[in-house]
Amino acid sequence: MSTQQKNESVEWLRHFSNLIIHLPVPPGSMLIHGSHAEVIGHFIKKQYADSRVYANLTSPRQVAVAQVTLDGFQMNTLDSVDIADIDELNSLFIELADCGGMDVREVLRILESKIACESSILFLAMQNTPEQQSSHLLLEKQLHSLKHWLCLEFFVAQSDTTMQYPETRGIAVLIHSSFNLTRFTDLVLKHGYISSGWWVLNKIEGIRLTCPNPVEFLMLCRLRLIVQWMKEKPQDERLVYFALAIQEFNQILASSNEHLLDSALFMSEAWSLLGDHTMASRIQRTACQFLGENIRVEPETESLPQRESRVGYSMPLMTWEPDVPPNHILFIVPSHPHYGLDCLYDGLYQVVRDPANLIEFPYKPTFHGNLPDSLADYPCCFNHDGQQLDVNHIQTLLNDKYFDVILWGDVEFSLDVSVLGPVMNAIQKSGIPVYLVDAADECVDYREKFLKAAPNIPIAGYFKREMLQCIDYGPEAFPLPFSYPDKLVIQEVSPGQRNNPIFWAGHRNAGFRRHIVEMVEYMWKVQLNMHYNQSTYMNMLRNSCIGLNCFGYGFDTVRYWEVPAQGCLLLSEKSPLCIPNNFIDGKNALFFEDLTELNEKLVFCNNNPEKVFDIALAGWNHFNQYHSNSKRAQYVLACIQQSKFWPSKI
Repeated sequence: MSTQQKNESVEWLRHFSNLIIHLPVPPGSMLIHGSHAEVIGHFIKKQYADSRVYANLTSPRQVAVAQVTLDGFQMNTLDSVDIADIDELNSLFIELADCGGMDVREVLRILESKIACESSILFLAMQNTPEQQSSHLLLEKQLHSLKHWLCLEFFVAQSDTTMQYPETRGIAVLIHSSFNLTRFTDLVLKHGYISSGWWVLNKIEGIRLTCPNPVEFLMLCRLRLIVQWMKEKPQDERLVYFALAIQEFNQILASSNEHLLDSALFMSEAWSLLGDHTMASRIQRTACQFLGENIRVEPETESLPQRESRVGYSMPLMTWEPDVPPNHILFIVPSHPHYGLDCLYDGLYQVVRDPANLIEFPYKPTFHGNLPDSLADYPCCFNHDGQQLDVNHIQTLLNDKYFDVILWGDVEFSLDVSVLGPVMNAIQKSGIPVYLVDAADECVDYREKFLKAAPNIPIAGYFKREMLQCIDYGPEAFPLPFSYPDKLVIQEVSPGQRNNPIFWAGHRNAGFRRHIVEMVEYMWKVQLNMHYNQSTYMNMLRNSCIGLNCFGYGFDTVRYWEVPAQGCLLLSEKSPLCIPNNFIDGKNALFFEDLTELNEKLVFCNNNPEKVFDIALAGWNHFNQYHSNSKRAQYVLACIQQSKFWPSKI
């Protein structure tokens, strides 16, 4: 390489080094083309020492075989080596080509004749001397208009403004529509490049791949990586990845049955890695029962003890004392509808001595009679008295220590930082106990996110909706499932007034919902695919003997509570969550773990209509005793009163 070429290479690399260092490099080898291939190859080798790096020193117009290998920094000449002779490159390799001003389509046309498109991830280095500084947008537009190539990402770097000819330089990451997902995922798992593989699989638009059912298969490959991630993490770090696995699993099951067994096998392994072998077995049984196949052998994984079940535990000591604080409550709530938080506000409003002592921030109009048309079917709009206080007023009340307790419901931090910032500073100075109220769909621990955003605000307690039985969420963590508004509960349950045998309405895009509902439709010759407005929906429930409940995006669902609240028999998947004072199978509800048990319960209901009513009535009474909005609020206040961090205990 001449001195001039080296200078050009160094200049080229100077502009791209901040991009290359962040490139998601999966396992395999790298083949670099262009006049700058040697110096770029050395840089890549320094960043990714485990990869084999080959350099082709010819110009991009003569894209040919690799002539120089940089692996181990040994400059060995390869005489007349054909790419087909290099096994590593044949299985999976990464191309990084310097377009050198050539048209992108021309470079791709040349490379297509030289590489195995279904095995390659292409890093295309481009440069342009634009008339307008936004010309990189034109490059992006050109890349995204390619017919057979998919642009996953376009990294952009601007040259120094002091240069005589300002340039836009970028690296586009591309794959061909024939990209082999199975081969790629196998190699990612083999070499342990999970993060890089995850980045690639998350960037792919599956719909443009040419393999059969590409979208579902792409999600299955992601699920495989997530389970491997869980294996590599210690037990206390697996929950975040498990939440990702649930998302992928739900999407796969909502799409088709083609990958049902494979996805169930991986999801079963994820449950085992958390320590819940009962759920692991249930997942496999349900999938196999639906398809009429024998249960597959569970994959070998570490043996984890089954933690003691807490699903039916009661809390006899959690008795609310209305004459004991907290009575003055600040409730930080997101501005959008949030069922669990909205139900809790309604319950607190009913049980605090003076409604003026309950202040939500920011002011939420749907709590106070403002019902927009878009929320006509939402059951948690209320018409309660309330005070609309600005940030300054809230800060003053905090400085004066007016509040006994702060309930922080915006665990996802959806509120504007400019609004939250001053309030958080005032909370920190006040020393008022803060309890997080996590009503999100995910089973992850949101305390970590809160502590990163507010490291100086100690957490006195944690109320969690999706509290898995198999996970220890630590001290002062309390289960807080959904509830149901008192005003909507049916006032009387009488026999002989319900004409509809079984009721279900809603989407089927989560868990085994689609499979369960389809089975009920087939067995009882009913159609459960109707959509109703809120009033009709409630009337249908009140006219039904049985209400079906299946897991949704979270394991806790509104149906779990509204069905018994309207006097129906609750027929539900058995929950893996901690639920204080839960319903009991055969006494005040019916639960099933798989499709075989669902069939048994449906047969029982069909043959015993009088027992269906007795169980439904017992469920309605149990609901009124423990699970309305007001009862849930009393439970929250009782937990706070008996918390070891509560000031009255000090």
